[in-house]
Amino acid sequence: MVQKLTTNFREAVSIENVQMCFPGKGQVCVKNKFVGVNATDVNMTKGRYFVSGKVPFGIGIEGVGEIVEVGENVEHLKVGANVAYIDPNCSAYAEYVCLPAAAVFPISEAIPDYLVLLVSGLTAAIGLDKGARITAGDTVLITAAAGGTGHVAVQWAKTTGCHVIGTCSSEEKDKMLKGLGCDRVINYKKEDIGEVLAKEYPKGVNAVWETIGGKVFQDCLKNLATRGRLLIVGGISGYKEESKEAFVKLDLSSLPEQLLFKSAAVQGFILSHYAECLAPYFKYLSENLETGKLKVVYDNGEKTTGTEFFGIDGIFKGVEHLHSGKNIGKVIVRMSMASKPKTFKKLMVQKLTSNFREAVSVENVEMCHPRKDEICVRNKFVGVNATDVNMTKGRYGVSGKVPFGIGIEGVGEIVEVGENVENPKVGATVAYMHSGRSAYAEYLCMPATDAFVIPDAIPDYVALLVSGLTAAIGLDKGARITSGDTVLITAAAGGTGHIAVQWAKAVGCHVIGTCSSEGKEKMLKGLECDRVINYKKEDLGEVLAKEYPKGVDAVWETIGGKVLEECLKHLAIKGRLLIVGGISGYKTENKEVFTKLDLSNLPEQVHLSFVLLYFYFIDEFFKKFRFCYGIPVKQMQYMYS
Repeated sequence: MVQKLTTNFREAVSIENVQMCFPGKGQVCVKNKFVGVNATDVNMTKGRYFVSGKVPFGIGIEGVGEIVEVGENVEHLKVGANVAYIDPNCSAYAEYVCLPAAAVFPISEAIPDYLVLLVSGLTAAIGLDKGARITAGDTVLITAAAGGTGHVAVQWAKTTGCHVIGTCSSEEKDKMLKGLGCDRVINYKKEDIGEVLAKEYPKGVNAVWETIGGKVFQDCLKNLATRGRLLIVGGISGYKEESKEAFVKLDLSSLPEQLLFKSAAVQGFILSHYAECLAPYFKYLSENLETGKLKVVYDNGEKTTGTEFFGIDGIFKGVEHLHSGKNIGKVIVRMSMASKPKTFKKLMVQKLTSNFREAVSVENVEMCHPRKDEICVRNKFVGVNATDVNMTKGRYGVSGKVPFGIGIEGVGEIVEVGENVENPKVGATVAYMHSGRSAYAEYLCMPATDAFVIPDAIPDYVALLVSGLTAAIGLDKGARITSGDTVLITAAAGGTGHIAVQWAKAVGCHVIGTCSSEGKEKMLKGLECDRVINYKKEDLGEVLAKEYPKGVDAVWETIGGKVLEECLKHLAIKGRLLIVGGISGYKTENKEVFTKLDLSNLPEQVHLSFVLLYFYFIDEFFKKFRFCYGIPVKQMQYMYS
């Protein structure tokens, strides 16, 4: 909280313990993971602008974190979502912040890269486009080009097709700017900006991005081309003064004449005046970041000071570091550490039985640490699968030698990565299917290739893993469904079944679904299942014989026993029966998974009906996850309990 109006940040603010905030209508509460430091913070602590000037008041403009609570009327954002935000209340320097839902942008990972796109990235992109109005072929000068905003401005101008000049203050910054494709770097500690511009650019520069003020501003103004544009984004050279004004006083008595005879323009730029541009530009910047077209550089203190800026205390150091002029890129502060305890709880199978409670015990085990190509994930949600009891019985998917871990899938946050893992990063939210089958734990280490980055750590993504992939891949590759097929989905209201229903409908099939209650029947009808058979009220075989005398083209079978026999009996010519499971036999203590059936005439049935009988098991889906993750499933509904 700002307690005193001064540009001395450490003297101006104090760390306060305050009551927890709760989101009002249309608001969200965000737990900060990273916050961005801006040069103008000291203008706020001085009370110059963006704040009332009446102490005490909050401070901080932007952050990246996780939504921990949503207020009324907020439907598009959920608890667990990763977001970047610009706080209109300027109170981001806190562990938690409540702010309008309209001020946040959903992001795929809670990583500092997205911080660079907020105040800095948006100011660069919108300012150059809307303020400086740059076009291909322009010569553009970016002052403080190696800073948080400047390095993005350099790339934005280069992408537009401009010749870019950048100013900086060290050889290291010079090297960084050349690496970003800056055409001419002026290290003003070794060269005079005015002299370089006069000698090398005698016709002047078309556009100037100016953030320093003082003599630099005068040199830029003097070297504008005819019809040139000078955009004032800041005046950092005067920020640390204790005067009321943010800018160094200049003699601009000849400004009208300078502008008139060059048809030139000087314009100011404040990001908040372009509110309508924020969302589309953030989206575009994010896409460029994620595709590698935009390189972001941030300074967390580790390389430049030897110590990471961390926590509320780290904000003091970050602000002072920025105003020392030593920062390279955007100054960021980590607010919450993905800390790991020494031990964690994990379910371990101690006895081979299909009685899950009897088979497993909760164990406190030593904290795991990832190997070179592994990641460590803190689970937020795990998925329960019918086949878990096959594993506790030692039937398949496990060695059968106790003790061993259990659990296939989950959603969580990466808290540590091995030395060879560049992506995903710590803080990323991921969904995974663990080849080591130890997901029923607070933490687990796994190959990085088992995990897939997702936008939010919400349970919806668990439904896409074993259940969703089994449904989609099984129906496409196993049952080979096509538009016009009649498809029967058994256990249609289950985790896999309800997605299979929607998948088959999306393909253009007539879908029959079986279930066991009126509640499930209602849910399936809501998913547009064409015929729902509640087998507690109707006989499956009788319904199929009466209503589908030509049989069904494809069957998705997960129950086994009598249901399997009925499905096999009612296959159409060239029908396909896909066996995905046999849950009716899972809870027995037999060694076999499936209920024993008399299938002595199966060869004849298959021969006469041209049936293709498939056995697909979950192991095959691990290889296909990357391919199927791109399938357009956003229109589908995912049920979980």
